[in-house]
Amino acid sequence: MKDVLMLSAAPELIGLFNELVPTLPLSYRPVLDVSGDRGDVHLAFGEGDWTEAVVAAAEAGACCVMVVNPAPCPPEQIDALIDQVEPASTRIFLSEAFACDPAVALLRARLPERATICDFAASCTMDIERAVFDQMRLARALAMPISTIVDSVETRSSALLTCRTPDNTPIRLTVSPMVTDRQHRHRFRAFGADWAARLDLYGDQNARPAVASIIDAQGMTRIPTVYETAHRSMLRAIHGGLGASHQYLRNFAADSLLAVNLTPA
Repeated sequence: MKDVLMLSAAPELIGLFNELVPTLPLSYRPVLDVSGDRGDVHLAFGEGDWTEAVVAAAEAGACCVMVVNPAPCPPEQIDALIDQVEPASTRIFLSEAFACDPAVALLRARLPERATICDFAASCTMDIERAVFDQMRLARALAMPISTIVDSVETRSSALLTCRTPDNTPIRLTVSPMVTDRQHRHRFRAFGADWAARLDLYGDQNARPAVASIIDAQGMTRIPTVYETAHRSMLRAIHGGLGASHQYLRNFAADSLLAVNLTPA
């Protein structure tokens, strides 16, 4: 990708835009043309019907569209999106505050092949379905995609789900209401025959970096701390020529379908 990029953002993301760009060791210049040009990279707001915003950016000439914290989206809508942007060769990237945190990839690379049981817990104020969806996306990012919901119990402010992966690994998802700001986080724990792993994520609204560790026969190993949010990391990757994947979008749609329909199989 060329050295200097034109960067634009949806109105809802101007704050994030102004926060991220000055900290990046990259060459960007804002899109000043008000005729509708989206520049080389466009930051799209992930709430509402964000697929329409992506199509509009592609039609306006954007080479890449980074969707910030995309909401669940059904498979048919994702398929339509792929068909609409393919002629323009626009690359689509989903930047998710938890699943795309740099610490997730670092921990995944060190996890043993199979866990005996995995536990995901979230403390937050967002709606239950969205919190569960973020947990499912985090599970997939850790190479533990959820394929089946075995059982679920949901109240107005909490949820407990028992799930399984394609290789039959049991996974538990829990969502509880946030009491203080310090509790706003996603926590992952996994246990194997002779190892255990833990990951604490604080999202993009907290300056605290993720904390990850693995315990095995050699003792505890702390994963190196990365002082960078998912969105900053994604922008750097896009600048470096990161390839887009239609399968990534379809996996996103599959997780969306599970999260929206929490009824056990």
